[in-house]
Amino acid sequence: MATIIDNTYFTDQLKLPVDNITIQSYINKEEPIILRKILGYALYIEFVTALAGTPDQEWIDLRDGVEYTDSSGNLQKYDGIFLIITDHVFNAIVSDLQTEATDGGVKVPLTDNADGISPRYKQRYAQNDMVNRIAVMNDFINRANDYTTDTYENYLPTLIEKRNIFNI
Repeated sequence: MATIIDNTYFTDQLKLPVDNITIQSYINKEEPIILRKILGYALYIEFVTALAGTPDQEWIDLRDGVEYTDSSGNLQKYDGIFLIITDHVFNAIVSDLQTEATDGGVKVPLTDNADGISPRYKQRYAQNDMVNRIAVMNDFINRANDYTTDTYENYLPTLIEKRNIFNI
């Protein structure tokens, strides 16, 4: 399966100090994990199957985003699933970069001519941004299901919560 995102999504706040091959390997591993969590397994299977062919508009809207009307009658913008995946992959990479497995055990890597600081602030930003985007996606999916109950009928997400700087 082709991935939904690629290395070009990792810019600005989410810029990573690793090569594109490393980023792509994390995308390959982590993208299915976060999609299964935020959609539920059955809807995840429907989604990737649809994207592998010629997807109907409902799958394009879920992937790319769309304007929709919320339950209060206000126009909203769902930005698509791209940035949710990007935030998740960013956190996975940064978490792994914090330590290094060696013959002598797990250690914190040292850098020359630089002071190390905790990546927790950037991780918290990415995690909380992801949770906010998931909330909008949830609202979009629920509104779509209000109009036509079987649009995303197998939607069964796993709760993902915000974190503080202590990762709790």
